[in-house]
Amino acid sequence: MKLTREQAITEVGQKFVEQAEAAPCDYSNRVTNDGTTEFCATVNAGTDDDGFRRTITAVYFQDSEKADGCEDLDDLSWEVDHYTVQ
Repeated sequence: MKLTREQAITEVGQKFVEQAEAAPCDYSNRVTNDGTTEFCATVNAGTDDDGFRRTITAVYFQDSEKADGCEDLDDLSWEVDHYTVQ
């Protein structure tokens, strides 16, 4: 499920959301078919009430042409599109 920043904070806490935002991201394996490329950054986000480990992923999209033509991906503008928590 796609979450907003506020929803992600409610799910796992601000500390883990900020860690996901600061983590290095990489290409995902999803095909968007809309001219964008998806990037993700995932970090561990503690455990749930049943003791299962949780992760939070910050998902970003970049224009495919800009990403392909960029020598240093740090030069792109990075804004989180949404978050997922598992």
